[in-house]
Amino acid sequence: MFGPILVAHLAAVIVAFAITPYTKFVHWIYRLLAIYKDNVDKST
Repeated sequence: MFGPILVAHLAAVIVAFAITPYTKFVHWIYRLLAIYKDNVDKST
């Protein structure tokens, strides 16, 4: 009964984690790193 549901759920979780770096969900991390790098480059 729960076997196929478990497999589908785990597949969905794995896919969600796989595509996370390419979504706007974590875009703010890259944005903050870019701003930090820009500030470091300007100060040198």
